[in-house]
Amino acid sequence: MKKEADSKELPNTAAFQDEFTRSLLDSPEEVEDGHYLFESKTGGYSMLWPKNAVTDGPPFYQRTKDSFEKIIFMKQMKKEIIDIHLVVHIQHMAKV
Repeated sequence: MKKEADSKELPNTAAFQDEFTRSLLDSPEEVEDGHYLFESKTGGYSMLWPKNAVTDGPPFYQRTKDSFEKIIFMKQMKKEIIDIHLVVHIQHMAKV
């Protein structure tokens, strides 16, 4: 079970400053440079979550018990003066 970190201990990253996104992540500790661990609530997969990526509740995050999970998240990157928004859509359906 996740330990809720005191707000003073949270990383100053988009992922942990967003309450909903933070609720999906396992720990405020980076598992790889610039990434946190996201373990699917279906138990079917895990992935690295970029520190600058956020998501919101439905329709961007949906889950049906252990058989279906859908995540759409947005990662904000700065390249020179231009802001680039990368939207990633991940969908997992388990065979039941």
